Amino acid sequence: VANGLVQTTGWPSVVTCIGNWFGKGRRGLIMGLWNSHTSVGNILGSLIAGYWVSSNWGLSFIVPGLIIGAMGVVCFLFLIERKSLYL
Repeated sequence: VANGLVQTTGWPSVVTCIGNWFGKGRRGLIMGLWNSHTSVGNILGSLIAGYWVSSNWGLSFIVPGLIIGAMGVVCFLFLIERKSLYL
């Protein structure tokens, strides 16, 4: 239940940020490109986790988790919420 509650905060945040960054004319194309991250992430996650399955199976859980955590910190620190009026 807690996992589902936390995951439900992701999509509204993405839609808000993308909506603030791009105009209505390009929003459909950008959202289509952005949604490809789920397929690419599934493929890369399987490859990264599968690399350690035969040698050290515990790392197949730890390494993808560390990558996800690091990317979360990067997004938290550097995500620009709104398009600047001065750019």
